[in-house]
Amino acid sequence: MRLRSFIFLLLLSLTGCFFTGQDTAKDHNTNHNNPTSSSPVESTQPQKDPIQDKLKELSVSEKVGQLIMAGMDGTEVDEAAKELIRSYNVGGVIFYSNNMKDAKEALQLFNDLKEINAQQKSGVPLFMSVDEEGGKVSRMPPTLKKIPSAKKVGDTKNEQLATQIGNVIGDQLHSFGLNMDYAPVLDVNSNPQNPVIGDRAYGNETNIVSQMGIAVMKGLQQRNIIPVVKHFPGHGDTSVDSHIGLPIVNHNIERLRELELVPFKQAIAEGADAVMIAHILMPKIDKSAPASFSSIIIHDLLREQLGFTGRPRRSPEHATLAGVGGWRAWGGSRRS
Repeated sequence: MRLRSFIFLLLLSLTGCFFTGQDTAKDHNTNHNNPTSSSPVESTQPQKDPIQDKLKELSVSEKVGQLIMAGMDGTEVDEAAKELIRSYNVGGVIFYSNNMKDAKEALQLFNDLKEINAQQKSGVPLFMSVDEEGGKVSRMPPTLKKIPSAKKVGDTKNEQLATQIGNVIGDQLHSFGLNMDYAPVLDVNSNPQNPVIGDRAYGNETNIVSQMGIAVMKGLQQRNIIPVVKHFPGHGDTSVDSHIGLPIVNHNIERLRELELVPFKQAIAEGADAVMIAHILMPKIDKSAPASFSSIIIHDLLREQLGFTGRPRRSPEHATLAGVGGWRAWGGSRRS
């Protein structure tokens, strides 16, 4: 297994990591069953946070391990994969097409990894993640239904359809026991010569990207899949593929606030669980570090100015994300 250095600025808050992943969308108000009962007195005692309690139990080594998302080769668990879980306590695994050539083999692989992780004393479940945007970015076995590209979805301007697209992707991932998807793309495709975004974007207007992208995000959340919106602070106006080079984007903060940041700001306000950072250099924002390593972009802009905390703003019954948690801003070098 190759370790593909996916370092998260995650803060390890693992929201909901002690939920069972079962559907808990039920009415918890007992007054509905007994209309004559009095309203419960609001407790003045501080609520316990199981995430913070769990953090106190983890060693420093275990906490560091939870910041790593590892990639692997092949369709079977080898000794290297076992070591990453048993010795290094990795937080999760990202799967590509080479891991999922066959649906039955893929399911066996996922179950084997979960079984190995279940033996860890930390008791923290794995992030089981994949790039499944639809269109040309699809990693799931070829036997599954193909999802149209983001542009085709965006062209419909049908928010209900976009939510259903998120539901369909979520159902596919959930059926395999996966719990995280690096989607939707919230880049505004403002550069027609962009070699890496193109029809992966929902459009070239902020309102379409915001409306349709957030609808897909919510569709995934409805199926207990953690959506990872990307590529912050905006990969839509690049002319270099960041998989093979470092794009330079010479926009200042005023331009970003007018265009690129709009969908991300709205998604955060609507309860985005996770944000992937783009591997681009923005010298007018940070001259020395690409966004993926920039404290100015990740901390100052994303966290402080846009208020991203990673804590879901949905009701608790909708925050049981398949037994794992929402996480924090990704500040690593993974690009998709």
